Amino acid sequence: MSDNNICEQGAAQMGSSIHKCTSLTDIRMGGNNISAKGSFQLVSALAKGSTLQHLDLRGNNIWDEGVCMIADYLPQFAHLQTLNLRGNKV
Repeated sequence: MSDNNICEQGAAQMGSSIHKCTSLTDIRMGGNNISAKGSFQLVSALAKGSTLQHLDLRGNNIWDEGVCMIADYLPQFAHLQTLNLRGNKV
């Protein structure tokens, strides 16, 4: 789903149902425009029983605020091996 101009609303909608994909291990959403609020909504939904191993949110205008919100949920991602936040002006 990288480089598709997915915005905050799209990320929120994905978050509302993507947590049902219980064997999902890799999400690549780099190069969109999900912003801080969209990243929070996505990550908070994914954190529920997550098997996620790789999460790519590079280049999404997440900034400091969004990264802080994401960091609050990181302990819930027991299987997470890589988190790419490059290009978010942190």
